[in-house]
Amino acid sequence: MEPIRSGTTRERLIRTSILAVVFVGYSAWSFWDGYHRYPQQNLEKLVENLPREFQSSAEYDSRVTKKAYEELLPRIIQGPEPTEADVVAALGEPAVRDGDVHYYVGPGGMAKIAFVNGVARKTTGAKADEAPAWLPASKGDTDLFLQKLIGCLVGAVGLLFVLQLLRALTTRVELSDEGLKLNSQGGLRFGGCPLVPFEAMTGLRDPDDGFRDKKRDWVELDYRLADGSEGSVRLNIYVHRAFREILAEICERRSFKNPLPTPEEDEHHDEAAADEAAAETADETADETADEAEAADQPD
Repeated sequence: MEPIRSGTTRERLIRTSILAVVFVGYSAWSFWDGYHRYPQQNLEKLVENLPREFQSSAEYDSRVTKKAYEELLPRIIQGPEPTEADVVAALGEPAVRDGDVHYYVGPGGMAKIAFVNGVARKTTGAKADEAPAWLPASKGDTDLFLQKLIGCLVGAVGLLFVLQLLRALTTRVELSDEGLKLNSQGGLRFGGCPLVPFEAMTGLRDPDDGFRDKKRDWVELDYRLADGSEGSVRLNIYVHRAFREILAEICERRSFKNPLPTPEEDEHHDEAAADEAAAETADETADETADEAEAADQPD
């Protein structure tokens, strides 16, 4: 016989590719928002609170967070007061030094801390508004964290679809005089099967609902090898492009009943389905007409 060789179906490639692109793309978009777009938008608003001469040069530091600021705040208020070096270790270098008041700009907010002789204080005594303060941005640290978390979760799903796409691209099935060889069964069945000679094939098992109502379906090919080992391999109409040809050849060579419907059975089934749909539509129309007539007979 002429060997039958094929890869996977176009439908499987298209669907898996679309899902991989959608999930990976959405993940990349979420990371872009969480790591760049939202922090940049926050910076544009936060610098409005800085002295005008510093607004164009200010940049944010990812180490500046509300949590890091709140860990410093009790020491600033109650003591022992942290030194400028302590604050830099916690928040990084200030974006702006305006005299004794330093501004630490982060992706989700800005901290303002006053120093006296290199030590952070509640106030310098010169101005009441020089007390330490946290200025939140429109997209705070929690918002940025959730955006990154979404990117991770969606990215993990996207990675699974990328792996599925690679799996689809490498799917190979071959039926020759030696028997059946395939490297992918689809679904949650990973891996292929050993070479199954025709004489080792013992039977076919098809799902209870048959092939009539589902575009994708499968059969189990049972086998018993010469060494006594038994098993089954799944042939999938969605995974294996040459599914019908391979199944027909196996059934002919082994005298198995082909579970696929014949073209005549397909045509009869389609006609029956169309008649059933027409009958349901007629019943619904009759019910609506009866309801309208009943409503018209009722007095106002």
